[in-house]
Amino acid sequence: MILPLALVALPPAPRESSVVVRAEGFEVSLIAPSGWTAESDPNAYDSLPAVLFRKGEDFRTAKNVMFLNLDARKRPDLTAFVANRRASFLKDRPGATVRPASKMETGDGSSALLFDFEDPKIGQYERRAYIETTSGIATLFLQCATPEARKIHVPAFQTLVKGFRDRHASPSGRS
Repeated sequence: MILPLALVALPPAPRESSVVVRAEGFEVSLIAPSGWTAESDPNAYDSLPAVLFRKGEDFRTAKNVMFLNLDARKRPDLTAFVANRRASFLKDRPGATVRPASKMETGDGSSALLFDFEDPKIGQYERRAYIETTSGIATLFLQCATPEARKIHVPAFQTLVKGFRDRHASPSGRS
C-alpha cells in the first residue's frame, strides 16, 4: 500500500541574535533573549560595545534596553569594583538605592554578581550583572523607565547573563 505524502511548509525557526564583542583585550559573546535584538557597533551607540533592544524598537528611543560595558583597568577585585560603582551611583542622589539582587552562573562557568540600582527621581531602574573576565570586568545592564518594566524584563536579562561567555576563558570556567 502506498500512502500519500503530505508536504507541509513550516515557518522558519526563529534565529537568535548574537554578537561577539572584541574590544580592549576582551572577547565575549552574547546571545539575545527571545524577542530581543543584539547589535555591536561602538561607533553607533556612544561607545557601548553591545546593545540589546526589543524587536521592532530602536535602541536610542526604547524605554527598556540592555547593554554591555567593559572595563579593562585592573582593580584589586570584583568586590572593590562593585563597591566603587555603588558609591559613584549613590553620590549626590538622595533617595537612590543599590540592593544586591542575586548571584548567577554565566555560560562559561564564571559568577555574575547582580544588583538593583534605582533612582526614582529621574526614573532610572536598573539591574546590573558584574562579571570578572580574563581581561577585566564586564557589566551587563538592564535599564528600564519603571520598576514594573524592570520586573517584566528581568527574566530576559537573566537569560542574557546565563548566555554570557568570556571567549578567552577555558570551557570549564576561569582559565
